[in-house]
Amino acid sequence: MKIAVTYDNGNIFQHFGKTEFFKVYEVEDHKVISSEVIGSNGTGHGALAGLLAEQSVDVLICGGIGGGAQAALAEAGVELCSGAQGNADQAVEAYLKGELVSSGANCDHHHGEDLREQLRQLWRRMRSAACIYRAQRGQDLSYTLQRYFQ
Repeated sequence: MKIAVTYDNGNIFQHFGKTEFFKVYEVEDHKVISSEVIGSNGTGHGALAGLLAEQSVDVLICGGIGGGAQAALAEAGVELCSGAQGNADQAVEAYLKGELVSSGANCDHHHGEDLREQLRQLWRRMRSAACIYRAQRGQDLSYTLQRYFQ
């Protein structure tokens, strides 16, 4: 099994999409037999999942990670353990002992503009659906909302 950790000077780097290095551990019988530090070559977010898949990584331990990157890792077949902090070597040992628990997608910084735009679009769609509902008074609201939110 191979475990990769977002890496910065011995510690877990806290932003998956901006990591410059991974420390990759080769594991047999729940013991680390070797490790090496590899560069990400400036690859960001979704492409990092492909890089890890090319390295035959089975598990990623990282700090913060967003939903899109999490989906890309799942598609690449890489198990995710996020929300980790501190020393990379100790985190791998904790994972192997079953003591490291993932917090799921937890990256919420610098994505505020995307969220605001999504909320604006949602509000527009709701207003449109309400206008159509008023015009179609014969149909119930749930049908109208369901039709426009698919």
